[in-house]
Formats: sequence, C-alpha cells, structure tokens
Amino acid sequence: MIDDNVDDDGGEDDGEDKAKDNNDDDDDVDEEEEENDVDGDDDDDNDEDEDEEEDEEEINNNNNNNNNNDNNMMMIMMMIMMMMMMMMMMMMMMMMMMMMMMMMMIMMIMMMMMMMMMMMMMIIIIIIMIMIMMIMIMTIMMIMIMMIMI
Repeated sequence: MIDDNVDDDGGEDDGEDKAKDNNDDDDDVDEEEEENDVDGDDDDDNDEDEDEEEDEEEINNNNNNNNNNDNNMMMIMMMIMMMMMMMMMMMMMMMMMMMMMMMMMIMMIMMMMMMMMMMMMMIIIIIIMIMIMMIMIMTIMMIMIMMIMI
C-alpha cells in the first residue's frame, strides 16, 4: 500500500505542489490580514480596556443599585411613615374640625334659641306696650268724657 502523502509518484507530487501553492496563497492572505490587524489588535486592546472599564462601571452600578435599593426601601418606608403621619394628622384635624363644627352648631342653635327668645320677648314687650298705651288712651278718653259730662 502506498500512502497518499508519499512523494514517490509525480502526479501526487503535482497535486501536493498545487496544494502547497494554494496554502502559500492562503499564507499571503493571512499575512495581509495580520498587517491589517496591527490596528485591529490595538482596537482589541482598547476593547479589552473598555470591557474592564465597563466591568468596573457595572460593579459600581451594581453597588449603586444595591445602595439605591436600600435607599429606595428607606425612602419607601419614610414615605409610608409620612403617609401614616399625614393620615393621623388628617384624622386629628378632621376630629378637631368635627368637634369645632359640633361646637359651632351648638353655639348657633343656642344663639338661634336666644334670638328667638329675644324676639319673643320683644314681641311680648311690644304687645304689652301697646296694651298699656291702649289703656292709657282709654283712661284719658274716660277722663275727658267725665269732664264733659260734668
């Protein structure tokens, strides 16, 4: 058995030479790519640096996020406490307002009662005054009549 890679036969040699030529061409292409890659390597290095920076930023962001989460929790708790306090204050204010309103209503009713009483008293007084005037007039008339009669 003759191996395919053995260089005894001319035809196989030619085939291998052609393959080598093709490989050489590929090598040339690789060299050109490597030449072009000089900048590309720098870019890769920059990319790595940027990746490191991004990693640091991500770590910082994560820390910040954790801190922010804690802060957010604190803020939410504070907000809830504030809301509770506000609700308590509002309730107290409402209670005070209700008490004030009740007091005002009672006062108003009392005032109304007083006013009504005063009005009633005034009316009664006026009526009495009128009655007295009537009596006075009647007496004067009687006296006049008596004088005339005499």
